[in-house]
Amino acid sequence: MNWICKQCETENVDVDVCEVCGSHRKMSGVYSIKDFIDKENNADINRARELMKELQDIVDPSFFYFHKYKPITGKNIYEEAERQRKDYNFSCAFKGFKKAAEIGYTKAFFWVAELLRCGDGVTKNWEEAVNWYKKAAEYGDMKALFWLGRCYEIGGDGLEQNEDKAIEWYEKAVKKGDSIAKANLDDILSKRKKEEKLLIFCVLIVVVFFAYFIVVCFL
Repeated sequence: MNWICKQCETENVDVDVCEVCGSHRKMSGVYSIKDFIDKENNADINRARELMKELQDIVDPSFFYFHKYKPITGKNIYEEAERQRKDYNFSCAFKGFKKAAEIGYTKAFFWVAELLRCGDGVTKNWEEAVNWYKKAAEYGDMKALFWLGRCYEIGGDGLEQNEDKAIEWYEKAVKKGDSIAKANLDDILSKRKKEEKLLIFCVLIVVVFFAYFIVVCFL
């Protein structure tokens, strides 16, 4: 029986295990459960099985075409989710990023927020996106700081607009050197100054009108 290993694309004849990389035919290039145990961290084999089952529900089979003995970690899940995102497979990407984030891989926080904000592979939800952006911001992610400011500046999709919070997050992004955040912050502050001037002008008009009215009526 001839078959092509999906791991290394080697054609094999009358064998169940790839002669080049050791992938098993029945697993279509997926290594046995022992290959996914993180030996350095003494991972429990039952936990490894649980992770494999969870991940099989998240991404397509190609997720498991790891190099031999590569353990399942947040970093590995993140890297596969990133590959899925670049292939525009946003549903799989979101689930992968979410799983990596839940495991504690902090780089995934930003992409969970991004996909929630854009509605790629998941229902758009800015309120939830903001929560993930805040988690990313706690670890110094400058892009998360910017998008927190932007989300609060615009509002929508479950998030109430709040310019004060937008200014707060933009200021934090500016301190990190974000030039776009500075431009947006300057626009908000400039708009507020114009609104203040307009308000003062309107108040003066009202005062002058009433003063004129009093003079005309009582003098």
